Amino acid sequence: MSISTSLTSVTLAGCLAWSLVACSSSPPKPVLPDGLHRVPVNRVLIGA
Repeated sequence: MSISTSLTSVTLAGCLAWSLVACSSSPPKPVLPDGLHRVPVNRVLIGA
């Protein structure tokens, strides 16, 4: 195996791993019509 082939394989593996981590850790946030990124809060405050 040549060095360039090995480097390409490592780079592709790194990119794939990074993209999987990025997608799993931060799902895309909904975009409202005003263009702001907000996360809907569906929490029930206990004792409120």
